[in-house]
Amino acid sequence: MNDFDTVLLFSILGISSIVIFALTLMNKVTFFYDTKDFVCSFSQVFIITALILIYAEGYQSFFELFFYQQAIVCILLLIALGGLFYCIRYSLLSSIQANGRGLGILIYFFKILFGTILSFSIIAKFRDLIDVKNSTFATRTAAFVFLGLFSWMLSVMINGEAAKLKKELSSGG
Repeated sequence: MNDFDTVLLFSILGISSIVIFALTLMNKVTFFYDTKDFVCSFSQVFIITALILIYAEGYQSFFELFFYQQAIVCILLLIALGGLFYCIRYSLLSSIQANGRGLGILIYFFKILFGTILSFSIIAKFRDLIDVKNSTFATRTAAFVFLGLFSWMLSVMINGEAAKLKKELSSGG
């Protein structure tokens, strides 16, 4: 992939994100149907990250554990995988049910992208906030502004009932 392809890909993603965000603001599409959908979408990012870190860090030392410790690790990994599959299923099905198959799958991928970017942004901002040595008034103010912006976006992006109501009113039924 050369530079032109990369620029083209990110341009398409950026324009698509703006269009989907505008359609969400107008309640034409449903981004997060409800709070459970929001939590499931963000949980996928954290579960996948945790599984990657566990695998990367613990694979070599797994065989040095006692049998009962290996069993506990396997049970915890199975629980995490079960939670991941539940979250994927719930979030994907809520997107498809609210928006139709094609648009629902597209919005599902944007949910994951949105969740990933926002999760790492929040973690980075609050890591700066709790760093006592380097935490200044400007850092704390920026963190609280970011938290306020996140709260507003959360209230706007969870629009399942509002979009459903708007669709019913526009269809006359």
